[in-house]
Amino acid sequence: MNMLEHLTSAVKSCSKECSMTLAYLLVFMILPIDSLVGVNLQVRIKTTLSGLLNNNIGRTVAALLFLTIWTTNDIMLLLLYSCLLNKLDLF
Repeated sequence: MNMLEHLTSAVKSCSKECSMTLAYLLVFMILPIDSLVGVNLQVRIKTTLSGLLNNNIGRTVAALLFLTIWTTNDIMLLLLYSCLLNKLDLF
C-alpha cells in the first residue's frame, strides 16, 4: 500500500489542476465543435483516448487511478473522472 500512498499524495497535491483539466476536456467533448466547424477533432481525440484505455493495461491504470482518486476523498475529481470515462464509453 506504500505505492498507493505515494500516488494519493501526488493526486492530492495537484487535485485542483486535475479537476480543471478534466472539466475543460469534458466541456470540449460536449460542445458540438465537429458539426459546427466541420472537423473531426473531437472524434479523433475520443478515438485516441479510448484506444489507449481499451486494453488490459489501460483498464488497469484507469482502475488504479479511480482507486487513488477515491482514497483522496475529492468528490469533484472523482465525479469528473467518472464522467470522462463515461463519455469515452469505458464505464
